[in-house]
Order: sequence, then structure tokens, then C-alpha cells
Amino acid sequence: MKQAPIKVFFMGSGSIGIPAVAALHESSEIELLGVASQPDRPAGRKKRLTPSPLAAWAESEGFSVHKPEKVSSQEFVDYVASLKPDIVVVIAYGQLLRENLLHLAPFGCLNVHASILPSYRGASPIFSAVLNGEKESGVSMMQMAKGMDTGAVYRTHKVNLDKNETTGSLEQKLAEIAAKQLVNDIQDVVYNGLKAIEQNHDTATSCSKIDKSFGLIDWDQTVESNIRKIYACQPWPGTWTYYQVGDKLKRLAICEASACESSSSNRTSGEVVLEESCLKVACSSSDLLQVHRVKPEGKREMDVKDFLLGAGLKNGDSLTSGNS
Repeated sequence: MKQAPIKVFFMGSGSIGIPAVAALHESSEIELLGVASQPDRPAGRKKRLTPSPLAAWAESEGFSVHKPEKVSSQEFVDYVASLKPDIVVVIAYGQLLRENLLHLAPFGCLNVHASILPSYRGASPIFSAVLNGEKESGVSMMQMAKGMDTGAVYRTHKVNLDKNETTGSLEQKLAEIAAKQLVNDIQDVVYNGLKAIEQNHDTATSCSKIDKSFGLIDWDQTVESNIRKIYACQPWPGTWTYYQVGDKLKRLAICEASACESSSSNRTSGEVVLEESCLKVACSSSDLLQVHRVKPEGKREMDVKDFLLGAGLKNGDSLTSGNS
């Protein structure tokens, strides 16, 4: 006898959850009862109220999206309870869930967390994996608990990071693997008795929310740490430095770079080295970072050769933090 579809209520805000909610909606094994997301927030220069990435997608697909200001409000909890879900699925929602929601459904809340737990609990697991040069990452299907990503884990699905992996490209990988595995994992939890395994809390690491100012490049850091920052900050907040044009400092976003062989010359951090239409910049220990693509202030992204044609940079000039 065919089993009845599993009743799922979905909660998410980030774009990483879009493939997953689409997979739930398309599956004949799942009855998607509803979608909740963060309230619309002011965005852009004009501060227009803008839905979260997931809410914008869901609304464009015809979903009615609930946007409680406080996810723990009794009104919202009563609404979810009235739908009688078997399980609540959460991906990058953006608010901590309290006890009144965590234990509402018979199988609780299943959170899809974008790291190999117990590593990188918190708000920026994808960014942190790229920034720290991890070789692999993954999604952990975890049983939500009161703490921040402390719940027991049902399964972890791993992916390898490419050499030039960015936060954006890794997020896409993790979104796809979450969507691919989610329906099967939910079925195993609800119908097949899949048990969650307690995390090793002694080895847990955490990561905090990233501030926009983090993208400013510090040339006193190593080449490798600056390259990891450049890729970790894509697509947001981007990385940038400043260069002198007359008596003005202009912002220069660095979009792509690589490490050069160690230099034997004694150079100052931030010092510009021009070699055959190539822009290289000294980091700590005089090691050189080669810049490939940039976005000058007020202009489009371009190849560094095109930038150098009109930038007026000379050997020995300096790129700076803009504070000098």
C-alpha cells in the first residue's frame, strides 16, 4: 500500500533554500503545506521594502508566503499547528526557533545546515569554509535543538571545494545537494526510523555574521589569506583596496587573483609591481599577489590589462586601505 505524502511546512530566507523548497513542491512523496520567510526589509539606496531571496522566488511561483516579524509569536505558532505538519524543514531562516515551534510537529524541525557539523555552527558557514581554505564542505541534516546548530545530526552530505571556489559557487553546490537528498532524508526520518546522532560538542567551531567592511584588503596579510578573502567575499561583500590618482584616493575592487612565486626583493606591503601588463602587489614577506580582474570605482568589471591602460599606476606605487 502506498504511503501517504509527508506533510511538510517549510521555513527559509536565503537563496540556498530555493532548490530545496522546489524539490519538496515537485515531489509526489511530499505535501508542502506552506512557506514562511523573514519579513520584507529595506534594501538598496532607496531603502525599498524587499522580500528575502527565497520569498521573492516563492511569490513569483504563486506561493503564499507567511512573514512573521517574530517567529516565536503565538499567532504564528498557532497557524503552523493548525496545518498539522508531520515535520518542519528549515534552511537559512535567519531567526532562532524556540521550544514552542521546535516540538510542534511529531518529527520536530529538520534544519539543513551548510557545513559538516560540528564545524562552523552559526551564521556564515559557507563563507568561513572558503575563507579558511577547507578542502570539503557539506550539508548536515540535523534535528533542531534550542542552541545554535547544536542538534543531533541525521546525515551529512559532503562536497569537495574547487581550487578557486567562491562563497557563491559553494552555496550553489550545497543548495543542489540539499535539494537532491532532502526528500529521501525526510522519508527515512518519518517512515524508516532514521535516528539522529549527537554531535561531538568538544570539537565544535563557530562562525559569526559577516560585516560589509570585512572586504577591505589588508596588504600586511599573506598572499594566501588575501586570495582566500577575495574568493570568500564573492559575491558579497566583494574585496577592495585604494589607489592614488592625483590628490584623490580611488576605490578598486579586486575580483580575481592568484599567488605568484615568492619574491626575493624587499618590498613594502601594498607596493605595486608592473610586469608586461600584469599587476602584482606585495603582501607580507614581500610575496606577490597577481591581480587578474578588477572593477574600478564607477566602472564595469574588466581585465586588469584594460584597467592599467588608463590607471596611471607606476612601479613602486602603493595600494592602501584608504586610511592614509
